[in-house]
Amino acid sequence: TYYARKRKLYEEIYPGFYDIDLRQLFSAPAGIKASSYLRQRRRRLMNSVAQFTNEKKFRVNKLLTRLIDRSDELGLRVQNDDPQQDFRVASYITTLVMNYLFTGKFKRTK
Repeated sequence: TYYARKRKLYEEIYPGFYDIDLRQLFSAPAGIKASSYLRQRRRRLMNSVAQFTNEKKFRVNKLLTRLIDRSDELGLRVQNDDPQQDFRVASYITTLVMNYLFTGKFKRTK
């Protein structure tokens, strides 16, 4: 329908667009706030993702800002001592950026 097409077209601007993935990434019942975790690693994530995707840093930074804000709103937490967490987060952000490069949208993973 018309409304379904419009919703699909503008889905990434809705606040809940990243919720499923963020809840999967940051599912710890206790630990540090996911938003703090992302802020602490922001520069390193931004530089790595921009380097390997060839995307501009400001666009990666804008995406990180969205993810930080939404993680804060959802009250998500992460275990700070998980050695695989940085890899998972970088992979997720890289996936979103590559989707953007190929489709023009930060499509959510399935």
